[in-house]
Amino acid sequence: MFTGFKTRITLTCLGVITLCYLIINVFCIRLIFSNVVSNYNTLLQTHLSSLCTEIQTQIDLVEQTTLLAAQNPTVIEALSTEKFNPTINDYLNGLQASMPTIQGISIYSAHSNYCLYTTLSVSNAPPLEFLEQRYNLYTHETKPLSWIVRYQDLFPYYDDFRYERTKGVLTYISPIYSIPNQTLGYLIIDLGLPKLLQPLQVDSNLFLSDLYVAINLIDENISIPSSALGFSPLSFENEYIYIYSLTSNAQLEVHASLDHVYAQFNNLKKIIFIIFIGILVLFLLLSQVIIRQVVVPIQKLASKLNRFIDTL
Repeated sequence: MFTGFKTRITLTCLGVITLCYLIINVFCIRLIFSNVVSNYNTLLQTHLSSLCTEIQTQIDLVEQTTLLAAQNPTVIEALSTEKFNPTINDYLNGLQASMPTIQGISIYSAHSNYCLYTTLSVSNAPPLEFLEQRYNLYTHETKPLSWIVRYQDLFPYYDDFRYERTKGVLTYISPIYSIPNQTLGYLIIDLGLPKLLQPLQVDSNLFLSDLYVAINLIDENISIPSSALGFSPLSFENEYIYIYSLTSNAQLEVHASLDHVYAQFNNLKKIIFIIFIGILVLFLLLSQVIIRQVVVPIQKLASKLNRFIDTL
């Protein structure tokens, strides 16, 4: 009888502590972790949104600069008279030097269909007809197309030590009009994608620790890989994905690693498990104390009572 009582005390202690551990692990810890991940994702969304807004501000600034350059009287006069003006190349180089995100600038003539003026970073620019056929650049529902990401067929446009063509460019094209609104040519400005995404690159090193960034070209069903944009080529087991519409044909896809959050959660579970083992040992010792202080005296008393009864 007393042996079974000892066993029940021990099993009761084990059952109570195991139940407490399961409640803490299944409900409390997971609820806390779920809230932590949710709050961290909200923080990431807000932070990445602000960084993409910063990138968009750079794009808008370049767009306004392009429109001003397309209205430059010297450029308009040179295209109208079809006389080469070497000072325009210097003007374009100065424009590029003032904005580090600009990879190259080209001015095409609508009459000759060829590139007349470029910055030093551009070589062997293809005919305008090729760009129209390949990218439908300068006509889109009778309106000039604003921005488009170009990734393939950049050779030999950018294929030298200055810029690897596999990195892709973000292109803006602006028509150049004469006074009676006759199209004289087109000004094409290319932004280097790694330079444009520099805010994400800096933030990856200082705050988010690990980022995988890709640009998905919707029409072509291809993706510019993260390594070409200067980011980690690795995938993450746990991640938060933020998608930003960069242009009409491209989406910026940012993968932020959550592996460090899950690693901290796993460390927390290990700590709780160690605490559980410690409490379990403590309860076992406590059960032995209860057995020695309560059960054993009762067992001795019962034995004496039995001997007394036997003597009657």
